Order: sequence, then C-alpha cells, then structure tokens
Amino acid sequence: MCTKEIILSASTGSPTTTTNDIYSLLVNTADKEVELMINNKPSPDGEHKVIVVPVADENGLYYYNWVQHNIHYVDSVSGGKIGYVHIPNMGTEGLNEFMKHFYPQVSREALIVDDRGNGEVLFLLWLQSDLPNSLCILIWQET
Repeated sequence: MCTKEIILSASTGSPTTTTNDIYSLLVNTADKEVELMINNKPSPDGEHKVIVVPVADENGLYYYNWVQHNIHYVDSVSGGKIGYVHIPNMGTEGLNEFMKHFYPQVSREALIVDDRGNGEVLFLLWLQSDLPNSLCILIWQET
C-alpha cells in the first residue's frame, strides 16, 4: 500500500509532460521491463529511476489481495486460532496455490477451506480424510 504521493515524471524516456494520457506511455509494455522516473515532489531534484514490469491482466493481483485480506481477517478475528485457505481450481496452479497456504496453517485449531468457484467435492473428501483429527475443517462452498 502506498502511504505517500509518488510523482511519475517519465516512462521509458518519454516525459509525462509531453502527453495528455500517461497510460498511453505503457501501451504494449506488459511483461517487459519499463523504466520509470519518480519523485516525491514535482521537481527533477531528487528524481530516481525504478524498473517495473507491467502485467497484461490484473485479475491475478485482485485475487491475491482478496485471499490475503481473508487470511488476515480470519487470523485477526480468531486470535490466530483459525486459518483460511482458498482453492481456486483443481489444476496444477490451483493446487499449488492451496498447498502454499495450507501447510503453514495446518497447526491451527481450525481451518476454513473456501471452495467457492471450484466445487470439487472429491478433493475435499480426501482433504478431510487425510488430516490430523485435531484439526477442524470448515468448508465454505457455494450451493
């Protein structure tokens, strides 16, 4: 989260003062390194260069923020006793995402497994049968 104002003065060598639409400076730059000149004041003094890689699709960033929000919310309201995991899909990427968040939280007293948008009951049955009896699993699934 950005806590102070950042002023963009140039993108890939093109000054922002030469365009009416600074977003046009980022067209066709997805997945490529882009040099930005930034500052915390509207002056060239103190300006410095940063390299960013724009994404073509922001959905992954929104998903990541949504999951992180849920993890932190569940942790804060349960005093750290309950964990939260979302299973986005049953493909390799989805199961990797699940495992990345599951194992660090398996020692909690309970775990909310959010299956919304997935609906794979067989995986959830395996999950429940393969876990320690001391772990309570709460499954959140759309019907």
